[in-house]
Amino acid sequence: MLRTHKIRCYPNATMRRVLEQACDYRRYCYNQALATWNELYDASVVLADKTVRPNERQV
Repeated sequence: MLRTHKIRCYPNATMRRVLEQACDYRRYCYNQALATWNELYDASVVLADKTVRPNERQV
């Protein structure tokens, strides 16, 4: 059985700013990883070699 908890947060202005900065950084990291993934995938398609396809560890 899986249990979940819903937690409601009421941040003040300072906490809200910190949360927004953390979300912006997470989005930046995701976009960088996606760009790296696409570059590795494009390189593997050009070489027609399935062994150089990207995986989670390479990215």
